[in-house]
Amino acid sequence: MSVNEPLRTLQSLRPVETTSLASRIDAVLEQTLHERRLVGAVVLVAHRGQQVYQRAAGLADREAQVPMRQDALFRLSSVSRSPRLRHWR
Repeated sequence: MSVNEPLRTLQSLRPVETTSLASRIDAVLEQTLHERRLVGAVVLVAHRGQQVYQRAAGLADREAQVPMRQDALFRLSSVSRSPRLRHWR
């Protein structure tokens, strides 16, 4: 499993494939956290109005070693430059 491996389009997902999607997202999160490119994140994926994945990973506060929570609030310093989202292939 690689971070660079493309994901299939969400429209092509069948309900049984959500487990596969979750394991792939988990792998990307774990690799990114391990490489210290990310301290913590909350990820939610919805497909056709249904939540198919939700996870909090890493730390909300690195110095205090506070785990990330799913209800964490984030301070956004600049939203004028939105991050480019990877196109789901």
